[in-house]
Amino acid sequence: MKETSIKTPVKDLKTDDTIEHRKVILLEDIQSKMEQVIEGMCSTKESIHKEISEFRVEVNQRFDMIETVVRAHSGQLQNVEKDIKDIKLTVHRLEEKDTNHEERITVIEREMHP
Repeated sequence: MKETSIKTPVKDLKTDDTIEHRKVILLEDIQSKMEQVIEGMCSTKESIHKEISEFRVEVNQRFDMIETVVRAHSGQLQNVEKDIKDIKLTVHRLEEKDTNHEERITVIEREMHP
């Protein structure tokens, strides 16, 4: 004896199978399919959350690396700025000495060639 299913055409329903019974079978099939869809969506949701978490970890690692490099470069730039100040000061002192030497040479030359 063949059981009634959603694929059973209405014309093939037995007399004891009513339209209401058919509707119940259809609703049960719809409910079963909806449960499958929900399970699939939950699985997809978990997969998406996992991918987002992994992406966050990767992005945070990259930002940490970039932040470390930026901090190192900032320290190096501060050292370069200090070196430039020191070089400027040294050049200024040498210019003063050079000017002083020129004045002394001029005095010596005058003394030698009156």
